[in-house]
Amino acid sequence: MKKTFLPITVLFLNSIVYAQVGMNTSNPKSTMDIVAKNSSGSSTLADGLLIPRVDRERAINMVSVQPSTLIYVNSITTGSATGQASNIDAVGFYYFDGSTNKWTKLSTDTNIYNTDGVLTSNRVMGLGNNSLIFRNGVEASLYFERSGTGNLQSGQNVANLYTSGYVGNTNKILSGIRTYYQGDGTNSNSSMKLTVNGNINNNVVLAANNNVGIGTETPSEKLDVEGNARIRTLVDIEGTNQIPRFTRRVMSDANGVLGYEPNISKSTYGLDNIYENAMSNQISTTITNGNVPLNLSNTIVVPANTEALIVIDYNIPILKKGGYVAYMGITLKKSTNGGADVELEQGSRKYTTPSYSDNSAPAQGFPIVGKAVDHITNNTSSPITIVYKPLGYVEDNITTVYFGMWTNSGTGANFNWGRGSMTVTSYLKSLQ
Repeated sequence: MKKTFLPITVLFLNSIVYAQVGMNTSNPKSTMDIVAKNSSGSSTLADGLLIPRVDRERAINMVSVQPSTLIYVNSITTGSATGQASNIDAVGFYYFDGSTNKWTKLSTDTNIYNTDGVLTSNRVMGLGNNSLIFRNGVEASLYFERSGTGNLQSGQNVANLYTSGYVGNTNKILSGIRTYYQGDGTNSNSSMKLTVNGNINNNVVLAANNNVGIGTETPSEKLDVEGNARIRTLVDIEGTNQIPRFTRRVMSDANGVLGYEPNISKSTYGLDNIYENAMSNQISTTITNGNVPLNLSNTIVVPANTEALIVIDYNIPILKKGGYVAYMGITLKKSTNGGADVELEQGSRKYTTPSYSDNSAPAQGFPIVGKAVDHITNNTSSPITIVYKPLGYVEDNITTVYFGMWTNSGTGANFNWGRGSMTVTSYLKSLQ
């Protein structure tokens, strides 16, 4: 290829006249305007500008370098990354930065993926309708790191993460997470607090002692709830045959702290429940002999593999009108799993009444109080259902007998005589 060398005076003659230099152009558009000899087409000739090429050692030794001087470092095997060449750590273009007096990369691939940095002011990143996904490998972490070397002070806010939106034409905080340092300067104790509804109060707190507080910032137990609590689903002890596992009773102290009492065990009975029922209206009868239903009963369930002690108490007023009746009383019955009624004899009561030779007698009334204890052993895998009920009883009756001594209207001669009622108390202990 033929090469042509022009004297410097000829080359820069144009700059003297026009103060601009053009190469391959007679109409330069700037101080130096280089136009490619072949700006398009299929020519294989090289077009471009070659910047001085030096190694790192040469870049170190240059003196009185003017700011903006451009070089291409073609080797870093010589010299070292020190002094004005401290930034030269790879082959590439460098310019001389007058503010630091160092060679600086012309273009650096600096971003949050490979370089640490500090925001110089607030930044806003809009997602539009897109999503920002943090996809990690086997193990990855996202940190909010508090900078500085001074110890944190107890109660100092460390980091916040909030959501916000426009409400009433104002950008308001909706919910968020706040973390606080709770240590003494020598440990890393901290707490996390959740807020909702734009409330700066801490609705849920995970305290430094690993306790969780709902509605309180100072939980004293593993779960401390300030307010009412609800558990929507519990294990059905009877339906799932779990009574052998559930041998402790939950109780509360005056401050609402829960504890348990081991009531149900193999050695002692524990109170299961107290069932109370009362007659809804008075019952009258004129039958000569037999039992009279009083519409009064209580149902008890004895869980599987459980021993039960059942105490039955009843108090039923009885009144007969003038006339003859030999006996009045109560017969206590029980049925098991829907079977036939069987008399619980220790709970039945029968009383005689005065009579005259002409079968006449004055009206007479009194309460009948009865008590019975029933012992049941259920060593099967299914619960047992037992119904207890008192029945009125008359014998050789030729008059009207009233049971319950209560009227629907709330008035009447017998209202103040009382109201028939029945109470059943059950105690349980496990057989396993």
